[in-house]
Amino acid sequence: MTEGIEIAITGGAGPHEAAAIVAAIDAALTEEYLALATPPPRPVPGAWVMSGRPQVVVGPPTTFQGLSAPTGFEEEGDSTEP
Repeated sequence: MTEGIEIAITGGAGPHEAAAIVAAIDAALTEEYLALATPPPRPVPGAWVMSGRPQVVVGPPTTFQGLSAPTGFEEEGDSTEP
């Protein structure tokens, strides 16, 4: 990443220190380049947005389990009262 960039390292740094400094700069520039090249992730909708979206509504079951009729639906004359 540092091709074409001139860096002046002063202060008595030897060749090994200069190489370490250039490697650190190159790593930082590469990381910045990769971070800018990656598109940001899509935002996650909040709960209030999701609550306004259509949802599948499951209705009550339409078939009866077993052979008996549901309670509360008695015909005239079928009452157990005397």
